[in-house]
Amino acid sequence: GGIVVGNNKSVEIKDFYGDVSARLENSDSTNNSFRIDVDPDASGASSVFIVRIDGNERIRVLHGGGMTFNGDTAAANALDDYEEGTFTLSFPGGISITNNEMQYTKIGRTVFCSGRISFATSGSNTIINMSGLPFAPDTNHGNSCQGGVVPEHTRGSDGPLFMAVECTSNKVRIRNGASQNQSIANMSGETIRFCLTYTTAS
Repeated sequence: GGIVVGNNKSVEIKDFYGDVSARLENSDSTNNSFRIDVDPDASGASSVFIVRIDGNERIRVLHGGGMTFNGDTAAANALDDYEEGTFTLSFPGGISITNNEMQYTKIGRTVFCSGRISFATSGSNTIINMSGLPFAPDTNHGNSCQGGVVPEHTRGSDGPLFMAVECTSNKVRIRNGASQNQSIANMSGETIRFCLTYTTAS
């Protein structure tokens, strides 16, 4: 084993057999970017990248992707995704919905959504089933066991409203405090601010 300094502004660390265990390199001199390649030649079967502090493992980047913390090595516990974005809820064939401030954050399999939606005017008694969640829910969860609250709405003192995620149909319903599904007529001309949380399959 040993350390080899390359001509392309890189440092290689080799093992006993001469395979490159890690490579440190300036990957983009224009932007001063620095890259660490673990097993860059893919000579190992399940290479990992480990950060230790005072002899204790604090971060492990798994071979299959994702990070574990404080000595945990289980792939099921790895944090393997983070994403932020916007989304749009709609009810095709039902009622026009205006979306505002619609944002989501996905950490691992958990999705946090928030926004403000306004409904057009209609007297239809059709139950509201909105589509457009940023990710499909995990169907192993029962319908309406995930969702969130409506902290503000324009229905005055008409009681609390809740957002219910229908996991088997990838839809969102609005329910009142008595667990009654709200129809288009119930929400006609109204505006709600909401937040909801649900779990994805992956």
